Amino acid sequence: MPSCAAYGCTKRPDKDRQHSVTFHRFLKENGFREKWVQATIRANFQPSKSAVLCSDHFTTEDIDRTSISCVRLKESAVPSVFDAFPAHLKTDNNQRKPPINRPLPEIPPSQISITSPPSADTPEKTALKRKLFETEKKMVCSRRKIKLLLQSKRRLMKKNAELKNVISDLKKHDLLSSGSIDILQTCSGGVQDLLKRKFSKAANKSVAVSYSPELRSFALTPHFYSPRAYNYIRKMFDTCLPHTRTISIWYNKLDNSPGFTKTAFAALKTRADLGEANGKSTPVALMMDEVAIRQHVKWDEKRYQGYIDMGTELDEDSLPLAKEFLTFMAVSINGSWKLPIGYFFIDGMRGEERKNLVKSCLEQLHEVGVTVVSLTLDGAASNISMLKLLGVNIDNPSNVKSSVPHPITGFPVYAFLDACHMLKLVRNTLADKGSLCIDNDLINWEFIVSLNKLQECEGLHLSIEIYTDGNVT
Repeated sequence: MPSCAAYGCTKRPDKDRQHSVTFHRFLKENGFREKWVQATIRANFQPSKSAVLCSDHFTTEDIDRTSISCVRLKESAVPSVFDAFPAHLKTDNNQRKPPINRPLPEIPPSQISITSPPSADTPEKTALKRKLFETEKKMVCSRRKIKLLLQSKRRLMKKNAELKNVISDLKKHDLLSSGSIDILQTCSGGVQDLLKRKFSKAANKSVAVSYSPELRSFALTPHFYSPRAYNYIRKMFDTCLPHTRTISIWYNKLDNSPGFTKTAFAALKTRADLGEANGKSTPVALMMDEVAIRQHVKWDEKRYQGYIDMGTELDEDSLPLAKEFLTFMAVSINGSWKLPIGYFFIDGMRGEERKNLVKSCLEQLHEVGVTVVSLTLDGAASNISMLKLLGVNIDNPSNVKSSVPHPITGFPVYAFLDACHMLKLVRNTLADKGSLCIDNDLINWEFIVSLNKLQECEGLHLSIEIYTDGNVT
C-alpha cells in the first residue's frame, strides 16, 4: 500500500487507519488537483493514480465527518498542515494579539466641541451610484430577455419537431420525391409564421389576412411539386396555408422572372374579350419544350440567378444549378400570333411534376377565356410519363387514347408528339442499333454512310444535308 505523499510523512493506510487517520486520493479532473500538488512543495512531483494524502495535513474545517459510514473532504479542501517542512517553508499562522485595554484620558468639558454630521455624498459618488443602479437595471432586463429567448428557442424546437413529423409522413406516403423534400426543407423559413397561425386559430384569435414572403415561398414549393402533398400539409396544419386558388394567383408574375407571366395572361384575356365581343372564340395550341443551358450563377443586383427556379421566389444558394429551362407557349389556331406565357429553370423534372405544371397552365388559360385544344411536346421519357399520368395511352395500338381531359371543362385536349423531334429519335435509334426492320423491310444505317461517302466523292448535294460526321438534319 502507498504511504502518504506529503514530505516527511510515513503514515500508511494498512497501519495507521485504525488511529482515526483517513487517506484521500488526489482529485482527477477538479481544478484543486494542481493546488494539492503545489501545497506538497515537492519538485517535479506528479501524483500517480494510487497517490494519497492523509487527513493529518488538512484542517478540521476541511474534513466532513457528518457521515456515519465514511469520512469525506469538502469540495474546497486544500492541504495546509505540513509539520515536517523545514522552517523556511512553513507558513506563519501566528495571530495578532488583541490590543491592551488602556483607560481613556479625561477631557475637560471646555475642550469638547460639537461638530456637524458628515456632509452628504459628493457629486462624483452620487454619479457612480446612479450608474451602478442603471447598470443593475440593465442587467436584470438582459437576464429577463435571455430567459424569454431560451423559452422561444424551446418552443421553436418543439415546432420544428412537428414539421419534421409532417415531412416524414410525406416520405412515408410517397407524396414527394426525395429531391423535392430536400428543397422543401431548405425553405423552412416560413414555418414559424405557419405555426403562429395554427396556434392563433386554435386559441380562437384573429389571424392575419396577408401572408409573409417566407410563408408564401414555403407554400408555393410543395404545391408546385405535388398538389396532393400540399393539400396533405394544409390539412395537417388546420388549413392555415393558403387555398389552392390563392396559390394559382401567386403563380402570376409582374416581371420577367421564372413562372407564369401575368402580363402575358393579361394580353390573352384582352384578346379573348375582343374575340367574344365579335362572337368568336380564342382556341390555342399549348406547346412546351426544354432547352439546355450552360450552368452559370450571376448576380442581377437583386438576387443570384442560375439555380433551379419554378417561380416560387425561393432564394437559396444550396439549390442545384439549373441545366435546362422549360418554356410554355400559346399558339393561335384561328389567328397568326403566338405568345410565350411562362418558363421555369429546372434540373430534370419527373412526370408527376410536369403534370401538375401543365394542369396549372390549362386552368389559368381557362380563367382568361382561352380554350386549349391541343398539347404539343417532344418525345422525351419524362414527357411520355407525364402523358400517361394525364390519361394518354400510346403503348397499345389497339386501344390508343390521344387526348387529355381538361381539368375544369372536361373537354378533350389532344396530345401531339413533335414530328421533328420524333424523327431525330428515330435517326438516333437507327444510328445506335445499326438497322431497323419495319413490315419485313430492312432499313440499314450503312446505306446512309455509303450515301455520305458518295456525296463526298461526287460533290453531290441532296435536299437533306448529310455532314461528314454522319449526322442527318
